[in-house]
Amino acid sequence: MSVTPYVGQTDITTVGTITLGTWNGNVVNVPYGGTGLSSGTSGGIPYFSASNTMASSAALGAAQVVVGGGAGAAPLTYSSFTYTYATQTLSWGVSGTTSLMQPPAQSGAGIALSVRAGDSSVSGSAGSLSLFGGLPTEGNGGGVTITARPGATLTSTTRAGGSINLTAGAGVVAGAGGSVTITSGAGGPTGQSGGFTFTSGPGGATSGNSGPLNLRTGNCAGSGNTGAIVAIVGTANTGNGGAVSFRSGISTAGNGGNVAFAAGYGATRAQDGYFYVLSARGEEWRVDTDGNFSGQTVGIGFRLKEGTNAKMGLATLAGGTVTVANTAVTANTRIFLTVQTLSGAAVPQAVAPANVIAGTSFDIISASAADTSTVAWLLIEPT
Repeated sequence: MSVTPYVGQTDITTVGTITLGTWNGNVVNVPYGGTGLSSGTSGGIPYFSASNTMASSAALGAAQVVVGGGAGAAPLTYSSFTYTYATQTLSWGVSGTTSLMQPPAQSGAGIALSVRAGDSSVSGSAGSLSLFGGLPTEGNGGGVTITARPGATLTSTTRAGGSINLTAGAGVVAGAGGSVTITSGAGGPTGQSGGFTFTSGPGGATSGNSGPLNLRTGNCAGSGNTGAIVAIVGTANTGNGGAVSFRSGISTAGNGGNVAFAAGYGATRAQDGYFYVLSARGEEWRVDTDGNFSGQTVGIGFRLKEGTNAKMGLATLAGGTVTVANTAVTANTRIFLTVQTLSGAAVPQAVAPANVIAGTSFDIISASAADTSTVAWLLIEPT
């Protein structure tokens, strides 16, 4: 028995479930749930070229990224790119610069960008977050820069600049708190190691103060000791040891800044801390709780540089008198004299300062006109 093939009909308004068969008709367009595509580019991606039309993009290369090309345009693919929107820049590259940031807000506060390591479950350790500059095959190593953004001024409303916070985690129960370690890079075989620069922000152009630089150890809540601040210069093998320098700010029109070192106070005056000055050999000077400055090691003492207009020196009498030219002397200077080398007199004679001319000179006179002794003098100013 032969079966006559079904010749079809113009419209099918209802159809049941089709479980078998092969579609040999035209492509199904977007309005009917299809893509309108009969083929696409290998390695490409489909996109809407119009509201009811789809197309296939060109093939994406290895490690390329896709960004929008605009309404009706194919997506753009880049191995590296820099895209600027308003004042924000997004950069990415296989061998160039890669930046990760949130787009700017159209109004209100900008969107925060957080990079956070994973939490741990139960008793495991939480993940760490590492920021590394790029490692070169040949050339300079990449840097890591963390920069807070400046504030703005809108309708006479001033805004503070952003802060940079480095805070280690707190310990739990008896566990130690985390430390913050900043280590500069080691030098090459003949190269110098990297340095540290801590610079507070400059003040306003007209009257603002520059920001302070604070180094402070943590408080102790229990009975333990508070943390110490230790500045240790590295040891040299064959060269000179490094220096420690503290310098206050310079003012072009006002007063220069102060440098203050103060010991901590205790529960009572007798328990106040001392301020120590130690040499490399361990000899020490100490400012005690009463403000006395005293040497704590036998054999140490004061040394003053002598020379023109110095605070200490020698003068030789001629006929029992001598004039010492010195611009450092003032009307209030306390002048201390002692015979250093006896000459012209059988016994030491009394000597005294006289004829002080501030900023110019002072005389030394002896009780004997025959005195030709060498006299040591010391100038000290009262506070």
